[in-house]
Amino acid sequence: RELIVIQDGREEVVASSFGGYTPDQWYSAEIRINYARVSLMIDNHILLEALDSRLMSGGVGVWCDVAPSATPAADPKMQPYQANSLHDLMKQHAVFDDVVVNTFDSFEDNFRSPGPLSGGWLLGNGLWKVQTSRNANAASGELRVIPGDGQAKALLGDRRWAQYVLQVEVRPSNGQSGIIFLHRDESNYSATTLADDML
Repeated sequence: RELIVIQDGREEVVASSFGGYTPDQWYSAEIRINYARVSLMIDNHILLEALDSRLMSGGVGVWCDVAPSATPAADPKMQPYQANSLHDLMKQHAVFDDVVVNTFDSFEDNFRSPGPLSGGWLLGNGLWKVQTSRNANAASGELRVIPGDGQAKALLGDRRWAQYVLQVEVRPSNGQSGIIFLHRDESNYSATTLADDML
């Protein structure tokens, strides 16, 4: 079982696991994507997880890659109503039913892709750059900013977000650093700042 990213016509496996599926058996699959993290669950069991910044954009759909059968199964829509069945089709293909797409309800950015900050962030003043850890097994990197003139801001989110929990780690080198939330415009937002060891 593989989770594959296709970009510019090239395929890359970002996660895989051993195992398979029983023919002629229904499964309930759920894929959760929240910007850079994706997880695949089958019947409420997590099978695959991956972190990849390329998952932050693109289309959504279901697809199965199988070799065509020498004798194709009868199209259920062409069968008499009394005999209409997916049984023969399911022996040759994966059959999808009851597909639902919902808006994501969480966000996570571990800053694991080095270079300029990207992936949906709206950048204001300042030079924002992601620096990864020297430890290859580290769960996250660091977001660093050189403020330049005035305050430096980077925003991400949606006006519909409500009743959310933020968990961040801020280490100011000098001056003020902090978190902006409930941002409507430059005159309407809240902020928690840290300066001179004072919150």
